[in-house]
Amino acid sequence: MDNSRRAVLGLAAAAAAAVVVKPSVAEAADGQAMKLGVENLAEGHTYLTGGRNSGLTVNSTIDDGAVVGVNTAHDGNGLRGTGSTGVVGLGIQNDLNNGVGVSGGSDHGIGVDASTWDGTAVLATAAGPGSAALDVQGVAKFSRSGRTRVPTGSNKVTINVPVGTGYVLATLQAHKAGLYVEGVQTTATGFTIWLSKATTGLAEVAWFIVG
Repeated sequence: MDNSRRAVLGLAAAAAAAVVVKPSVAEAADGQAMKLGVENLAEGHTYLTGGRNSGLTVNSTIDDGAVVGVNTAHDGNGLRGTGSTGVVGLGIQNDLNNGVGVSGGSDHGIGVDASTWDGTAVLATAAGPGSAALDVQGVAKFSRSGRTRVPTGSNKVTINVPVGTGYVLATLQAHKAGLYVEGVQTTATGFTIWLSKATTGLAEVAWFIVG
């Protein structure tokens, strides 16, 4: 066999191998059937409508998501659910843990972001006698809390943060004989923390609004 023929056969074999390892892409036009096992490309939206049951059910046995949504837009969402309950997660107990209904994580940003206009952003319910509605492991931050200094010679300090229908917890951040928080008086624009007597030096009070 001459060298030219060997070269031609070598190129043919290489081309055949490239065809085998190249990922398949279904370049079907919009309106055609979806092909399984390959990447499907479409210009328009794809809608799946179910009857009394789910429109789409996906089962997977690997340690990744059965359904993976990817959105590369800077303000896009990988997964969006719309309904009386947008997204429902059901955790299944196994040998590793008791199951997690919804898990959110981020390396540098926010793991779970919840917001509402006129409702409750996050509702946590403990159904069993030994369960906890909220379990915080680490530092918890609250926008309606803080630490303030009482002016020297004064027995009160006013915080301009509306309390609404809530109530205020306040405590001194150091021990001073005979000095303590006597009470809190709320107004429409904030609240005043009253001490048992005028301060003679540095005195700081921490406060926390509940409700």
